[in-house]
Amino acid sequence: MLTRNNVVHLPGTANTRVVSSPKSASKNAISLTKTIVKKLELPPGKDDIVFWDNSLAGFGLRIRKGGKRVFVAQFRDEAGATRRVTIGSTDVLEADEARAQAKKLLGGVAIGNDPAKAKKEARLAVKFGEMLDKYLAHAKDKQEASTLEATTRNLRTHSKGFHTTALREIGRIDIAELHGKITKKNGPVQANRVLASLSGYFAFLVARGQVETNPVNGVPKNVEKGRERVLTDDELRAIWKGTESGSDYDRIIRVLLLTGLRRSEVGSMRWEEVAGDLWTIPGERMKNGLAHEVALTESALAALPEAQDKGFVFGKEMIGERRGYSGWSRSKGRLDGRLKIADWGLHDFRRTMSTKLHDAGVEPHIVEALLAHISGHKGGVAGTYNKAAYRTQKRAALTLWAGMIDAIIKAGP
Repeated sequence: MLTRNNVVHLPGTANTRVVSSPKSASKNAISLTKTIVKKLELPPGKDDIVFWDNSLAGFGLRIRKGGKRVFVAQFRDEAGATRRVTIGSTDVLEADEARAQAKKLLGGVAIGNDPAKAKKEARLAVKFGEMLDKYLAHAKDKQEASTLEATTRNLRTHSKGFHTTALREIGRIDIAELHGKITKKNGPVQANRVLASLSGYFAFLVARGQVETNPVNGVPKNVEKGRERVLTDDELRAIWKGTESGSDYDRIIRVLLLTGLRRSEVGSMRWEEVAGDLWTIPGERMKNGLAHEVALTESALAALPEAQDKGFVFGKEMIGERRGYSGWSRSKGRLDGRLKIADWGLHDFRRTMSTKLHDAGVEPHIVEALLAHISGHKGGVAGTYNKAAYRTQKRAALTLWAGMIDAIIKAGP
């Protein structure tokens, strides 16, 4: 502990003054041996302290609140500013090993080298593609499987031109040029999605000191027009008949059509969530964060694969990670090749169901409850009702919708 004279008492050792800078190292420093390093502690009331070594000026042990203990080397750069670099943690280095590394580093300083500058230069020389695996591993714990798939594609495929470029060489103009190219080739929406993935990646790099700023900031997004696509009866019939193979994706398409749910909600469906003909989606998988009940009509139940006790309904069960169905883009591309329906997306099922149920006289707040919206009627007076109060009405509306789809299918050739 520290006394009034700023002396640290170490069990089994003589009293030694705390040295606050290398200037006094030769006079009042500690001999940083293996034994003493283990005994040194952060003095009460201190958040951060450095104990300097008496045999090598500029070499010390830094202890911080929270228990972090690292060996450091301190020196003055060519401009006369005090710089400090970390040699390594006491968990992996003994005092003698750290002192040897510090001696080599400080010897380089004496002949004009700047280790802090060299370390920064090495960090900035890291290429775009070299950090992708770390970022995607980080994103896996934060993004749903379908989102992670899109992020991976955006960074590995659409941003492939950056992979061999040093991070520090990628500026706003480069990001803007890529955004423009993707806009022309893949459309404004896809270009914006790549921009969002790049922004997330560079934010990750900024937080870890790999880059100083996010070059995506300030690059204008494309204006996206809200979709108003409502599928026609002929299109609905073609989609239904084009998804009769029994594959996971074809089954998902039919469940999406019959329930009006989002693809992530169906793609991550688990057997544990299904009780008879009632499917309860937990709040953590819903966009609005609220648990959502779905009445499974006969048509919806028929679209599911053979029931299991547990696990994902679609896709593969991956131990230790969230998975479910993946491969959305490839499967959608193959389906589009069979159907030849222009400019349609899975989200159009929700809009189509909403439009047709409204036209059939279903009350707006019931339709919104089916779609798991929290705005409009549900955000007002109707939003105060318990979700169970809509259970009967929602089931009736989904039964009506299943009947409408059945009639559309039978009406065609």
